[in-house]
Amino acid sequence: MTLTDHPFLAEEQYLLTTVRHELSRGSGEWQYHNTFTAIPFGTPYRPPRVTPRPDPNPDGDE
Repeated sequence: MTLTDHPFLAEEQYLLTTVRHELSRGSGEWQYHNTFTAIPFGTPYRPPRVTPRPDPNPDGDE
C-alpha cells in the first residue's frame, strides 16, 4: 500500500497488518468505513501468537 495525499512519507510503501471494515445502513443509504493499522514495508513483521504454548506438565507435577 502507498499513502496518497498524506503530508509525510507519501511515497513510502506500507504493509497492512490489520483492516476493519464496517458497513451500515442509516437513513436509507449504505455507509462504508474502514480503519487499518500499517507498518513501513521494510519493517520485519511477526504476527501475534494465537496458538497457546503447550503445557509440558498438564498434571501439575514438577
